[in-house]
Amino acid sequence: MRETNRKAFQGYVREAAGMFESIGKLELAASCYCDFTEYERAGKIYALTCGKIDATTECFLLAGCYKEVAEAYAKDDMISNCLSVCKEGKLFEKGLQYINYWKERASF
Repeated sequence: MRETNRKAFQGYVREAAGMFESIGKLELAASCYCDFTEYERAGKIYALTCGKIDATTECFLLAGCYKEVAEAYAKDDMISNCLSVCKEGKLFEKGLQYINYWKERASF
């Protein structure tokens, strides 16, 4: 019985997310996607429309999308956070690219 209720709940939340997305209530849609663990989709919505770095990075981390987390931190010049995520996600080349980018920007 519990599993049936859980599946019904997820179905309703998924439907609500789609409705919110279709009417432009994207932050509410992203919240719904988080409720049924579609973290990557929620993170994309937060990143593209809401500008909420904390929500964006949390969703992408929960989804295991380290590259997207690093990009979000890099866009906000959160160097330490960006490099920590690159290390955690084993994105060593990407981390080096960010370091070189920041070095070039700092020398101007």
